[in-house]
Amino acid sequence: MSSRKRPIWRAAITLVLVAGFFIGAWIYVNRHRLADQWASYRVGAAEDYEQAHELISRMVDHPRASDRLSDLAAKWRTGNDRFDRYLARYVTDPRGDELAREAFSRELARRPELLPVWAHYWRWRTPLEPAEQVRSIRDYLATAAYADKSAKPQPLSWRELLDLQAILALSGATDRATEVRPDNWREHYRVWEEAAGQRLPALRRPQQPLPPAEQVEPAEQVEPAEPGAPAEPGAPAAR
Repeated sequence: MSSRKRPIWRAAITLVLVAGFFIGAWIYVNRHRLADQWASYRVGAAEDYEQAHELISRMVDHPRASDRLSDLAAKWRTGNDRFDRYLARYVTDPRGDELAREAFSRELARRPELLPVWAHYWRWRTPLEPAEQVRSIRDYLATAAYADKSAKPQPLSWRELLDLQAILALSGATDRATEVRPDNWREHYRVWEEAAGQRLPALRRPQQPLPPAEQVEPAEQVEPAEPGAPAEPGAPAAR
């Protein structure tokens, strides 16, 4: 190699080493975030729901479960329809974990534009006909909400809160659906029930679990819904 080319090669090698150093440093600093993103990617790439369920359950048991589940929920409705169906099914599955439901509920509050999509899936997934499911949940919540006012209300589980968020969204009360929490639900529910609860539209079950992007099937019932929920393995038992 000529003496004139040596400085060029040395500069190139130095540049590669410096770039490698900065890339390695960036990966090290962002290693947790990259690991969380990889875990979420694996859920969307799962061959079936059972494999996705197992992967999400591992996140629940991870030392950084809260961060991983928050990243998982943030991926909902960002372009992977299979991932969207897996996660929505997990949070409605009786075998699902409350930590995952909490992350999902908080993400709905953070991105209120997702609430109509969640309500769409919820109507599709209900074990009873949607109108009957709403009636059953409202009876339960009304009994608890109008119990002894002097007593501290029992907090809802995150699964129950997701039910309530769906019902609020179906009635158009998306602002209230973003504010309701397990420990403040009673006041929100009472105000909603007295002001707008009776105006909940007739409901029908959507034909598909999730709408195409930027599209949600209307909740108003045009024709009587066929009895029975759409067939799907592992559907939750009726309340």
